[in-house]
Amino acid sequence: MAAAAGSGKTTVLVERIIRKVLSGKYSIDEVFVATFTNMSARDMKDKSRRHSRPPTMISAIRPYMQKS
Repeated sequence: MAAAAGSGKTTVLVERIIRKVLSGKYSIDEVFVATFTNMSARDMKDKSRRHSRPPTMISAIRPYMQKS
């Protein structure tokens, strides 16, 4: 997903995940979310806590990427 800062990307993703979990389509333990930054991962965890417990795996991938 590509969009400008502050456009609601994180909110949309969290809402979609929560909707799928609440509908019974997925268990919260089956959800894996990868973001680019630690800040985004924290933001997703905070937003998902408002609805339920956050998915087991919300992680940033940037720390694992090699610097060129």
